[in-house]
Amino acid sequence: MRSMSLCFLARRNFICDGCIEPGAGWSFYCEECDFDLHPHCALEEGKETKTDAKQEEGWVCDGEVCKKA
Repeated sequence: MRSMSLCFLARRNFICDGCIEPGAGWSFYCEECDFDLHPHCALEEGKETKTDAKQEEGWVCDGEVCKKA
């Protein structure tokens, strides 16, 4: 797995891959994996997401899927 590069982009509509809630406006986005995070989800430390209760800090991407490390 590699660390992914997230771009801060204005997006019309997306589902946050951190909290699984809809979003519109600014997103941290990985184009390769079609992965979005709300800014507050990307920047909060130590908060568990709904998608993975067991996690370490950071996000990783294996080229197909990006997820919490």
